[in-house]
Amino acid sequence: MIKAIRLFTLTLVCAAFLGCGSGEQGEQSLAGDEVLKGQDEDVVACPSVYKPVCSVELQEIRCITTPCPIGVHKSFGNLCESDAAGAKFLSEGECGDLEGQPYYDEKPDDPEKPDDPIACTKEYKPVCAAEAGTEPCTTIPCPAVQHKTFGNACMARAANALIVQEGECGKLEGTPVTHIEGPCPAVYDPVCAKDEAQIACITEPCPTHACKTFGNSCEAGLAFAAVVSSGECGKLEGAVAFGEPPVNLVDKLPATDKVVTVQKFQFEGDRLYVTLGYSGCAPQHFHLNVGNQFMESYPVQVATAFVPVVEDYCKAYLTTEFIYDLIPLKHAYQQTYQTEEGAIELRGIGLYKF
Repeated sequence: MIKAIRLFTLTLVCAAFLGCGSGEQGEQSLAGDEVLKGQDEDVVACPSVYKPVCSVELQEIRCITTPCPIGVHKSFGNLCESDAAGAKFLSEGECGDLEGQPYYDEKPDDPEKPDDPIACTKEYKPVCAAEAGTEPCTTIPCPAVQHKTFGNACMARAANALIVQEGECGKLEGTPVTHIEGPCPAVYDPVCAKDEAQIACITEPCPTHACKTFGNSCEAGLAFAAVVSSGECGKLEGAVAFGEPPVNLVDKLPATDKVVTVQKFQFEGDRLYVTLGYSGCAPQHFHLNVGNQFMESYPVQVATAFVPVVEDYCKAYLTTEFIYDLIPLKHAYQQTYQTEEGAIELRGIGLYKF
């Protein structure tokens, strides 16, 4: 981190050396400006003038769920001091009520405009982190999470990877991450998730997972359990299932810009085999979200949405087969209509009978 020193003179400014605010907000350079050399080559002279700016002080924040803040709002004496601290400039003037509040990188309104990159130094101070992939997957955890070495903590944060340990991964490089120890907020906001269970099977196929209530989504994330719905599992608690990604029952379907077409589908028991066609840069996984409100008709209907792991905008056309566990949806129907048998029309897909 570059240190900023206030000098009680208005003749030293940093624009000539740092390009304060990429030149848009910087002050005019004066003759005689210089970087103070000494034992610390990174010391920068900044003017003592108080012309406050509000910036984001980047911090190493570890998140399990998204969105995840990249830092906090902080007022700096002037733009030079903000730049010297490696902060992200937001606006002129103090932060006011935003001081100390988390800052989230927002997605651009224009899909052709790339996200604001996180600037990282080239310092090699490696960390081993858990990075979630985007490749299509048919078993939990999905997407798959693997150990990967990053050059420093900032690079890991820029890749949305959760730091597991300091230093290189070594023999762990590329191996699956199955559990992460870490703090979670002490708030009870339960979710129902499908977690791996200790089930001994004699015959195949074998139900390897069971539904379990977690205190919050962070706790479920640390266990790499696939969230089924918000709230406690209730009568779904302990229900066994296979290892495929489950449908996610939601109050409101998430928005997505990607157009997805169902090319073919087949129901086998409580599993949905479906081939999707979509445009993108490379094959990737899609989460199947289902509205938790049954639309009364015969048979009843539910809204569905295939949501990509990454909203990429390449124009290559891809097809991929996916498998989804429909047990959470079946259970919701059984609880609503108090019957073991039924049929549900998954809009845009097909008729699911059980």
